[in-house]
Amino acid sequence: MTLTVAEDTLLKSVIDSMAEKVCLLDTSLRAVYFNKAFGELVELIHGFTPKYNESIYDKTSESYYKTWYPILKNALLGEYFEQTISATDQNKNPLHYKVVINPLLNNEEVKGIMIKINDITQEKLNEIDLRAFRQLAENLPNTDVLFCDTDFNILIAGGGEMKKYGVDGNYFIGKNLVDVAMQLNLEMLIPFYHQTLVGIPQSLEYEFGNEHYWLETFPIFEHNKVQNIIVITRNITDLKRMNMKLQQLNNTKDSILGIVAHDLRNPITAIIGLSDLLKVTPHETEHYVSLINRSCNNALSIIVDLLDITELGNDTFKLDTDTTELNAFINDILVLENHNAINKNITIDFETNRDDIFVRINLDKFARVVSNLISNAVKFSHNDSRIIISTLYNHNMVLIKVQDQGIGIPPVMQEVIFDKFTKAGRKGTAGEKSFGLGMSIVKQIVELHDGKIWLESEENKGTAVYIELKSVI
Repeated sequence: MTLTVAEDTLLKSVIDSMAEKVCLLDTSLRAVYFNKAFGELVELIHGFTPKYNESIYDKTSESYYKTWYPILKNALLGEYFEQTISATDQNKNPLHYKVVINPLLNNEEVKGIMIKINDITQEKLNEIDLRAFRQLAENLPNTDVLFCDTDFNILIAGGGEMKKYGVDGNYFIGKNLVDVAMQLNLEMLIPFYHQTLVGIPQSLEYEFGNEHYWLETFPIFEHNKVQNIIVITRNITDLKRMNMKLQQLNNTKDSILGIVAHDLRNPITAIIGLSDLLKVTPHETEHYVSLINRSCNNALSIIVDLLDITELGNDTFKLDTDTTELNAFINDILVLENHNAINKNITIDFETNRDDIFVRINLDKFARVVSNLISNAVKFSHNDSRIIISTLYNHNMVLIKVQDQGIGIPPVMQEVIFDKFTKAGRKGTAGEKSFGLGMSIVKQIVELHDGKIWLESEENKGTAVYIELKSVI
């Protein structure tokens, strides 16, 4: 490759001014000229300093020589070559380059080769980082991630919550973050975006489509200047609901402690007082012992209710059942409960449309259900009234009904009658105490039997409680 002095000077000046790493080879593949950047690259990768009019590639590793020698030979035949390559420096750091090999022609004859190498290491590393960032964003559950420039143009978008918009992340790429916020009626977020742009991270909670979200924005600095912002949105609806549930449980716990302490205090105080009276008035022993017994039973009833609530609410609780003839089962309980009715001159009648009705029940637990319903009916019935207990068999189902003619339940109390520690608890017509746990326990037991329970009531006219169970044929 023969050049005049002026041509040679001009060519070298052009090569030296080029940003790429440039080397000229003659037809013998010797380095006619190369700029400083090219020489530094050879030193960096191969560990030697190239010299003019000497071959570069016969000094490289054997694998490197075998790769590039055929490509250079093809260039001497007029073939253009362009490729992105990766290598490592002497310290094994990754390097990425775009290599262009041009045959130099004169009158259609190849006179030499120009090699141009452009360092794209940072671009490649950025591309790898962005790809990792995008993959991370797309796999975050309940979270969206947006990566924006300082004009709020969305460069990357992904995440598990994009479905709430009915699209995927690609829909947002290229759009403007502020425009998207306005389209979604989320204008209240825009001031937080602008605050992030001046370098202040932001966070807030907001609602969108009946869901709760937590927004965080982060400025990305380069040379002490914000170059990008990251917007992270997390769906915290489940977390909010869980927190609400925990708060409700905490409130319930406080309520239980207050109610139990109050209700247990009364019978225990009575026992202490009656015991003191026994010391000074021994002739009243029988009467005081009867009152002590009643107070003990009241305290025991509260403790049993609490134990039942705990046992029935346990996920590991298993209900054992036996096939039982229901009518005989209810009649046996009536014998035990009838004494309270006699004290108020209340008549309890039992009715059925079938003599033998068989169901699968836990005898102890379901006895608690029937006893509680009969006891309530007596408690809230007036003296000299009537209670009807009936069983109705119909198409493999059984309906148990307890109907009284008592004071009834106000509509507002009917809504919470089956709640734990319900405030619907009231004193009976003879001042009988109610602890607010009975109907909650009844409902739990019925549902553990795959049954249903409900009631119908009208103030001053009475209440009917219904239980529906499957029968056993």
